[in-house]
Amino acid sequence: MKPLELELYGFGAFANACKISFEAWQDGEVFLITGETGAGKTTIFDAICFALYGTASGSDREAKQFRSQYLTDSTAVTKVRLKFSCNGKCYLVDRSPSYERQKQRGIGTMEQKADAVLYEILPERRDCICSGVTPVTAEIVRLIGMDSKQFRQIVMIAQGEFRRFLLSNSVEKSEILSKLFHTEYCQSIRDGLKQYYDAKKQEVDAQKLSIETKLKSVTPHDAVRKQSYQTQLEMYGAAVAEELCNLLEKDYTENMEQLPKLEQEQTGLQQKIDRLVQCIAQGKQHNDNLYNLERQQKQLTVLQQKQAVTWELVQRTEEQAAQIPVWQEEKTLLESSVPEYQHMAELQNVLAELQKKYSLCQQEQVRCKATLEQTRQQCTFLQKALEEHAALAAACEIVRHTIVQKQQVLATLQTLQTQFVQVQEAEELCQQFAVSAQAAHTKYYQVEKPAYEAVEQQFFRSMAGNLATQLEPEKPCPVCGAIEHPHPAAQTEQTVTEQQFQRARKKQETALQDMQKQKSQLEKQQALCAQLQAQKQAALQQQKLKETTTLEILKEMEEKTQEKMTALTQQQAEQQDKLRELEEKQAEWKRKQEALPILQNTYEAGEREVQELTQQISSRQAELTCARSALQYATLQEAQAQLQCLQQKIEQAQQKQKQAQMQQQELEKQIAVCQTDLVRLQTEIAGKPLYDVQQAEQVVQGSRRTLLQQQKQIAVRKADLQQMQAVFVSVRLEIKTLEETQTICQEYKELYSMLNGTSTDHGGERISFERYVQTYYFTRILEHANQKLYQLSNGRYQLMRRKEEERRNLSSGLNLDVLDQYTGTARDVKTLSGGETFLASLSLALGLSEAVQQQSGCVQIQAMFIDEGFGSLDETALENAIRLLQQLSGQDCMVGIISHVPALAERFDAQIRVEKTPNGSRAVCVGMKK
Repeated sequence: MKPLELELYGFGAFANACKISFEAWQDGEVFLITGETGAGKTTIFDAICFALYGTASGSDREAKQFRSQYLTDSTAVTKVRLKFSCNGKCYLVDRSPSYERQKQRGIGTMEQKADAVLYEILPERRDCICSGVTPVTAEIVRLIGMDSKQFRQIVMIAQGEFRRFLLSNSVEKSEILSKLFHTEYCQSIRDGLKQYYDAKKQEVDAQKLSIETKLKSVTPHDAVRKQSYQTQLEMYGAAVAEELCNLLEKDYTENMEQLPKLEQEQTGLQQKIDRLVQCIAQGKQHNDNLYNLERQQKQLTVLQQKQAVTWELVQRTEEQAAQIPVWQEEKTLLESSVPEYQHMAELQNVLAELQKKYSLCQQEQVRCKATLEQTRQQCTFLQKALEEHAALAAACEIVRHTIVQKQQVLATLQTLQTQFVQVQEAEELCQQFAVSAQAAHTKYYQVEKPAYEAVEQQFFRSMAGNLATQLEPEKPCPVCGAIEHPHPAAQTEQTVTEQQFQRARKKQETALQDMQKQKSQLEKQQALCAQLQAQKQAALQQQKLKETTTLEILKEMEEKTQEKMTALTQQQAEQQDKLRELEEKQAEWKRKQEALPILQNTYEAGEREVQELTQQISSRQAELTCARSALQYATLQEAQAQLQCLQQKIEQAQQKQKQAQMQQQELEKQIAVCQTDLVRLQTEIAGKPLYDVQQAEQVVQGSRRTLLQQQKQIAVRKADLQQMQAVFVSVRLEIKTLEETQTICQEYKELYSMLNGTSTDHGGERISFERYVQTYYFTRILEHANQKLYQLSNGRYQLMRRKEEERRNLSSGLNLDVLDQYTGTARDVKTLSGGETFLASLSLALGLSEAVQQQSGCVQIQAMFIDEGFGSLDETALENAIRLLQQLSGQDCMVGIISHVPALAERFDAQIRVEKTPNGSRAVCVGMKK
């Protein structure tokens, strides 16, 4: 994968749209990314990694932090667009993170969802391959052959990662290698095995507990055997389960042989109880017959008495039934006159309705007459009030026009005040910039520059002493070539080392950049002040105001205009209220005028209706008087009540006669049945006395208690024996399962101890499985890294894994030493100088990249980005590092470097300069091939 073009919109330090082209460096070239601290150099690496995978290039930044803090437009978008080549094809990925933005309509914010689109760029068009965050990331992983973690391991060398990796101890290296090579799967294997072991151990404990629980649930019936059983169970538990099962089985066999004899005794007792129960049932039946005979005799006497009373009742009901024909005739006559009663009721209802309607019409006429008179009076009053309407409307229009003019004047004064305030604020800020620029000028020319020149002169004077510290016996001098060094220059207290000289130069350069920055800001602010002042004068001339007009005069003019506006607005409101009131009265007068004829007609029609109702009421009253004189009862309700009374008398007489007859027949039947039962009972008893049931039942109850005790004893004995049999059969099965589970558990335990590095059975280093895998990867990294370090250190240094550890335990296996070919001895990497440490770190980074590349299969590395500092290298080491990076780029691999070292800026013409501004950063590409 090679990046071709990168576009950033509101991303990180880049608020405005920024476009960076890499196409000039496609043949394999080293380019430099330079700029001030915090300008956003690493943001370029973050943007490339985010466009491909939706993540940052380092582990300290998250995707939700990518929205630029310099954005002034809250609705602006944040996204990255990357054009890249892969396997001979060209692609374009467009990706945006999730962020909060201002709503385009209304107030408040909304969440902009993350999104991504991937295109293939063809000669005449571009085709959309897929869209969506997850599908696009998956497709890029398939195209490039690396996921985001592998990409950051191989292509993006993050700042400071490998210096920490170089100097860390074995435990810390293990954590880093676990993150880089994902050896956490070894930990997962060990943890999984531990879970299996724990599960099997719990299963063994559970099976033991189950066996002991079952064995405790039963005991032998024999006392001696029971004592032995309980003692062994408490002392040894599941370990003697087989012996305990043998004791239970022996006790079970002996008790089963005794059960048939007990069951035979129980059968004989049950037969005796059955015979006694049969005798008791026969005795109870004889006693019941004696009681029933006495009861039937008493009942016969009572029935004969009721029969005499019922005969008298039948005679009375027959006498009442003789009156039924008389009542029936009276009912028939009354039913024939019901239509006449109904006609009279209808006349009464009609007359009541007419009288009610007459009363309502009279009331309506009174109300209508009052409304007519009131409406005439109101029309006269409203006619006088309408004469003021026209004059008031004209006055309102004049006031409205005056208010519009005052509003225009007020807006103009407010605009002028805003311009005055802007000019004042710009001039104050210009004064602040002038003070800062003067302070930066003074600091550079009077402090930093003289100090640097003094350090520079002393550095050149001390150069001989610095070189003398590097002389070695029997080796040529790098200046004159002599092998002997009789009088080497000595260092003094005034000696300035190269590191001190570099710090002084960097401090002087920082002061110079600050001075230039302050002067640039001052010039921009002065130009802005002049522009605002010109705009203010033009506005005063346009409004025909004097140039000497001040902000206080404008505010005074605004206050006076505002007071006039307030008075006019109040006057307008009062006139509008009065005008609305007059308009309402005019509308009301029109409504009253239209209502007068309608009210007059309504009143006249009501008078005619009252006369007609009076005539109808008189006619109906005469007709009602004639109908009432021909009838016996005054109303239909009275006639209907008399009809109902006659019907009830007839029905009650008939019902009483029928009930008396039925009662007489029922008593005759009951007497016949009672006499028959008496004859039958006297035959069955045959003069026998009462049977003693209580004594017989006491004998049965005693026999049943004895039988129940025997049944309980046998049932308990059977249940105990069945439980005992189930226990020793089940326990014997569980003993076999327990033995198998214990065997598996022991195997898991031995495997876990070996993978955890705690096993002492096999000798050797007691390191974990994950550490063992990491040493394999670490050895491969060192092989590739030493090839680079040999070139960078002129063949002097070689990294090697420390073989002889003081303690062979979990903290060993990954510690590093460096072999110095000059002395032939190995020493700790922490003894390397700052520059040597960086070279070793860079070698490790490049070695890791090659190792991961080989591990990932046929992944081609066509670009590499290094975010590391080169400031600690001397000229020779820096030259070696540049030569190594150029060799990488010469293999058709683009190499990008982030660095502040001036020597690199002078060495590489191809640069991306990131410039920091108050409104966000911008990137400029220089040294590109045309």
